[in-house]
Amino acid sequence: MMKHTPGPWKLEDAGYKFIISKPGNGYITRDVCRMDSSTMAAFEYEANARLIAAAPELFQVCKLFHGAIRILNDGPDASDQLRADNMLTEAFKIAHEAISTVEGESK
Repeated sequence: MMKHTPGPWKLEDAGYKFIISKPGNGYITRDVCRMDSSTMAAFEYEANARLIAAAPELFQVCKLFHGAIRILNDGPDASDQLRADNMLTEAFKIAHEAISTVEGESK
């Protein structure tokens, strides 16, 4: 399995480009992706950069939904039901924050 740069990722508007990076210790960051106007229209690269920046959270939501659905499909007992409910609640919270990031709304 391929490993990806773990989130959260930070979106930086550098004026002529968007840099998506993983904040590190101190001043060290790792660039995950750069979007600039040489590849597409400005409105498009900003929207794409926001979507890419939310990718770690969106992936986490998918894993939570997948886990909760597996639990529910296996005919859960009461403790499994509570665990699935907690996973769905957490997935909803993370999804809400990721959608706000993608749509450019403040959290």
